[in-house]
Amino acid sequence: MDDAKKALRSGTYKALNLYFHSKLSGGALGTCTLPSPVQPGTPVELYYMDGCNINAATMPGGSLTGYNLGKTAVHETGHWLGLLHTFESYSCSGDGDLIDDTPMEAASTNGCPVSPLKNSCPGVSHRGPDS
Repeated sequence: MDDAKKALRSGTYKALNLYFHSKLSGGALGTCTLPSPVQPGTPVELYYMDGCNINAATMPGGSLTGYNLGKTAVHETGHWLGLLHTFESYSCSGDGDLIDDTPMEAASTNGCPVSPLKNSCPGVSHRGPDS
């Protein structure tokens, strides 16, 4: 994958590069780099790994039923922009996603639990619509 990214990387560090794969290691749906301090004029050789890797089967019409609406690319792009998971610290006492209007979670969630609503950190305050 390193050689492919070196060959395919386009634009400056400000440009989001999405790479679509038929399979990612560990069965991941997608991965993305978090922002890092890069100075203007930095040679591409120093940031060629920047970008998002997306399992192509998660795109609309893809073969991963339940995950084929393109939302993985949206989710991973959020990470590229600096957004973290709400369970980032894997505890109820950490900083979570560093945004105070979303509740922390002690663990990740698989799927989309609707009922009952997940509250793995009861009693921890936050400023949000579901507080």
